[in-house]
Amino acid sequence: MNIAKYIDHTILKPEAMTEEVKKFCKEAKEFGFASVCVNACNAINVLQYYLFK
Repeated sequence: MNIAKYIDHTILKPEAMTEEVKKFCKEAKEFGFASVCVNACNAINVLQYYLFK
């Protein structure tokens, strides 16, 4: 049973660096997590990761 699709990968600290947020996005995609939860100040980094990857 793959439970990854039920897990939210979360990095909410506002001081998270762009590379760290990208790493979380990559892991979420790799393992099939349901979503990536980030602080609003990092939302643009997630958008850029998925649109321009």
